[in-house]
Amino acid sequence: LARRTGATADLALRSGPHAVIVAGGSVTPKVGLRRPLHSTALGKVLLAWPRPGEAGTQSLPPLRAFTDRTIVDRERLAEELERVRAQRYALNDGESALGVRTVAVPVLDNLGSARCALAVRGTPDLIAGDRVEWFLEQARACAGALEVLLLPPSQRSTAAAA
Repeated sequence: LARRTGATADLALRSGPHAVIVAGGSVTPKVGLRRPLHSTALGKVLLAWPRPGEAGTQSLPPLRAFTDRTIVDRERLAEELERVRAQRYALNDGESALGVRTVAVPVLDNLGSARCALAVRGTPDLIAGDRVEWFLEQARACAGALEVLLLPPSQRSTAAAA
């Protein structure tokens, strides 16, 4: 995905109030990178499609601002998660660091839960507004392949099984 897009590609799992990047350009092979769920595209995906037993936004610690664009209001975050579910992707446009734009998509299971989140990250010049859809197409294709690689057939979403 990174080679195809020229962006950094990351794969993350949820661990409590964090998205833990376990593979990709943001981590070394033996160390994951923890990022708050509310301020990242990966985290918003993991919040939008929770796994059974995972707590919602009410369980998050106070929502800390990393930039003036970070969502720190829980009601606004809930509205953002509705938009994420409706559009089937999350966007982080300078919410965790200025000058960084990320689009993320879920790797869904048969329960409609995000087993993990996949993102492409770059500058706003690279992931320009008129190219977001192309980046999403690439990420969604990769997420579909990851679903087949990571989940047994009985746990795959109907979209991947079709």
